[in-house]
Amino acid sequence: AVPFNYFNLPLAESYYKIGKNEKGKEILEILVDHYFEELNYYNSLEESEVSSMQRDYQIANQVIGNLYSITNQYKEKELFEKIELKYKELQ
Repeated sequence: AVPFNYFNLPLAESYYKIGKNEKGKEILEILVDHYFEELNYYNSLEESEVSSMQRDYQIANQVIGNLYSITNQYKEKELFEKIELKYKELQ
């Protein structure tokens, strides 16, 4: 199996553009779960440990931002609200 990461964002968006919304949504759901798991992990670490992973932490945040935009753009209300809720829980 191919691992899911931020390189899959354009693939998900392409599925939406060609009308295969379910395939696009499937990828987005996997990415949402994956990147929130990452953020939860980083938030569980001591600040000194996170500093060495700052780039990865920033990428995870950027991907979540992109997922937020894509779910809003393609009217995936349930997934959009899931992202909002999970992000608020991190704060």
